[in-house]
Amino acid sequence: MRNSEDPGFSYSVSRAGSAAQPTMQVAAWDGETGTLIGRCEIPTTGPSPVVTPSDLLDRFGGRYRLAAVRVDVATERLATVTRRIARACAQRRAAGRRWRSNTL
Repeated sequence: MRNSEDPGFSYSVSRAGSAAQPTMQVAAWDGETGTLIGRCEIPTTGPSPVVTPSDLLDRFGGRYRLAAVRVDVATERLATVTRRIARACAQRRAAGRRWRSNTL
């Protein structure tokens, strides 16, 4: 389910707990990458609790948590690109060394 108030995250709701103490399990993911932001259980008093997306975000750590997840994702992407570039540069250096050793 896409959050219309804040396009930065998506969330899902499912029933959890026992029949004596029913709860709702709520999980939120970053909308762009699908990275899990957090999970929580909300006690139910009726058929379904009324909780707004901003309430959920506060339970998961607020906008700071959402920003921290995005920073973690961006850092991982940068590390992946850096490893790919380093590998390509190492292959070029090795090819140059092989060429020089074969031509001398």
